[in-house]
Amino acid sequence: NCFAQVEDQGLENAVVFDLLNTEYHGLTVNTGNFVRAALKGFVASPQRYAEQAAENFGPQGNGLCTVVRQSNSGKRFYGYCRELGNEQDVNASEVSACAYPKYKLHKQYYSYGVNEFCSR
Repeated sequence: NCFAQVEDQGLENAVVFDLLNTEYHGLTVNTGNFVRAALKGFVASPQRYAEQAAENFGPQGNGLCTVVRQSNSGKRFYGYCRELGNEQDVNASEVSACAYPKYKLHKQYYSYGVNEFCSR
């Protein structure tokens, strides 16, 4: 797996997510939610991201990941993750005027009405 390669290469800071499939089309629909959430976390604090990923995505956070491995320093994290946590789905139309109305979304991934630009 990728985490073994991270360790073999001696990387000091690293985050590896193993993401389970969803009922939709891989990275093109639902999984993009997880990828966006992970990227937003990294951009906000790249130097502490491994530690924060464990807190945010692990059992004490939104519960999307089972922590498979974490280094003693907290600077490397490996999580086995799923796209959706324990939240209830909502209709996309409740989240964004830009979303396809029939999609079901999880509110944990969205900042309601912030930076929303539609082609409508």
